[in-house]
Amino acid sequence: MRLSSSGFEIELKRTALRENRLEQIMQYRPVERKLAEIQSRVLTQAGHELRFSTDGWRIDFGEVEAPSDPMQRLSHFEKRRQLGLTNTLEMIMLENPEFTVDDALRHLLSNIEVESVRVQEMRALNMSFGSTSEDPGSDPEDDEEEEAEAA
Repeated sequence: MRLSSSGFEIELKRTALRENRLEQIMQYRPVERKLAEIQSRVLTQAGHELRFSTDGWRIDFGEVEAPSDPMQRLSHFEKRRQLGLTNTLEMIMLENPEFTVDDALRHLLSNIEVESVRVQEMRALNMSFGSTSEDPGSDPEDDEEEEAEAA
């Protein structure tokens, strides 16, 4: 018996298993929803401390995907985003299935805030030694443009 040598061969062998799993998910999704709704009603009726509401819930079978090359995954996401087929919030929610849209938005805004500080600090490192906050010196791009015009 020959063992699979490539990721493609392994994925090809798993195709039937994945198709079967998708079929099961379609069958189990309504059952899982009904079970959650019954649990919610019973706990709420009993006044139990673990009571919950299923409003806004979605049934997500967090499938374990075969590991993929992170750079390929990122490149695929960026291309889909360029084509308008996805967005950053969807990617955040895909990586964090427990997040709501609001959670994902807070996560995105937090990342933007942190990255903005990082960019600002990196720019500060590029300032010349004699520069001050009032006179930070010239922008390296401006210097390049001036050199190109002088040539």
